[in-house]
Amino acid sequence: MDHPVLELECVFMTVDYLLGILIIATVVGGISETIAKTSAERDSFRHRLDNVKNYLRIRHVDGRPDRDHARDRVWNNWSAHRPLGWNCEGDTNRETFGNI
Repeated sequence: MDHPVLELECVFMTVDYLLGILIIATVVGGISETIAKTSAERDSFRHRLDNVKNYLRIRHVDGRPDRDHARDRVWNNWSAHRPLGWNCEGDTNRETFGNI
């Protein structure tokens, strides 16, 4: 690349380099912000998970819940929060929910 000869060429190259640096800084800043946000969300999730583990340890809950407990938990959650207008009259047996 030739060196600038005129003052206008010097100004153009300087502005061009500065715009390039600005674009690169913007991209790198966006990437670092995304990484920081992901790390913060992961730390928040870990903190909540540690709280749940401590609660389970205090309550002496061992191992993983079996399938029946998981099915009951899903059924109770679904039946308590089913959409408005959902007609389930006479259909409150958990076996009708299906196998999970």
